[in-house]
Amino acid sequence: MIGILLIFLMCNQVNAKENYIVALVNNTPITKIDLEDKAKLMSYSIKKNISQKNLNNFFNQSLKSLITDTLIRSEGLKFNKNILNLVKDRAYSNLLSDYNGSEILLNKFIQKLNISKSMVLNKYENEIILGILLQNKFEQQFENLNQEIQEIIRLKELEKNKDKFELAEIVIPKKNNMELFNKIKNALNKDSNFSYIAKQVSINPSAKKGGKIGWRTLENLPVEITSNNQLINEGDIFHLIKNETYRIIKILVKRNQGKISNIEDQILLAVINFKINFGRKKAVYLIVKDKVDGLLKNNKGCNGLKNINNNTNKDITLRVINSRIADLDVNLQKKINNLQLYKIMEPIYEGNEGYLYVLCDKAKSKLIDFNPDLIKKELIDKRMSILSSRYLKKINQNAVIKIINDKY
Repeated sequence: MIGILLIFLMCNQVNAKENYIVALVNNTPITKIDLEDKAKLMSYSIKKNISQKNLNNFFNQSLKSLITDTLIRSEGLKFNKNILNLVKDRAYSNLLSDYNGSEILLNKFIQKLNISKSMVLNKYENEIILGILLQNKFEQQFENLNQEIQEIIRLKELEKNKDKFELAEIVIPKKNNMELFNKIKNALNKDSNFSYIAKQVSINPSAKKGGKIGWRTLENLPVEITSNNQLINEGDIFHLIKNETYRIIKILVKRNQGKISNIEDQILLAVINFKINFGRKKAVYLIVKDKVDGLLKNNKGCNGLKNINNNTNKDITLRVINSRIADLDVNLQKKINNLQLYKIMEPIYEGNEGYLYVLCDKAKSKLIDFNPDLIKKELIDKRMSILSSRYLKKINQNAVIKIINDKY
């Protein structure tokens, strides 16, 4: 009996989780188990995997996150020694809402990752605690923000029925770039794709969005555009020369008196790309058109077009574009205006390639009224993010952090 008991105790000791203090944050310990649980949450959220190999990649980031969490709780307890009791019910409610309000789903997740419930809950508690600390620390700034929000909402209400313009821009340095500036202007005069050029050459952060910089009222357009009192239309392009940059602005969409434009309609466009090789353009086009016509007729719609990519059509490929009309190439916009559903557009040729377009679907865009609550939330979230970063940096600098064991 004694032997069996010894074996049982030894087995339990081997299988028990190894634990030790990894770091001290203002004398509050962070343990190896804390670190592993946090790494599991990170690994599963990104990789959907909690293998040891994956966990190893997240230990450093997990430790940084746990240090920040510990500092937030420490500051919260300084502010109010009962703060954890004050936030626990709201935090648990927020946690459950991410699991459809189901404790069963939550517990299954915890069991699947083999982590403590407190580790999952800590994130929600810390979010609320940080919010309380920021509201207290930056009380006057939040009071000013409320006034800003009310002013923004008031102005948006006034702008509802005004002309609005959606702009995109290309910005390049002025120094030694006159030739490039002229080449871009010439390309745009020939209806080249503004968005593509912006992504390739613009130095502005808007480049990643194809140059889009949002909506403006007439009063908020650059003075160089409005100074001549000329009528501003969709597709107009303006060239602005500044001290250090060349700036090309395009009017993507115009909403007359706030009403939605037709080119904001959403379309589904099938693009059939075919090789011309050594054939005559028109002859190759007619062969491809017959195939496409047959597929459209037999399937009474665009569903059958996927069959264009079979082994007998090696030089023909299909892709589908889901886009606003305003975001298409200028040439396409012109051709698509009067195109009917399931009808084939006249081809476009580029070098050895031809393109057929079929309009598969079209949906009218709806004007979404601005939501004051959403505006308020977005502005508060943005301000909270800025203040949070500043506050966390400061408490990190003032903290006493000791790494006890980094062999994890």
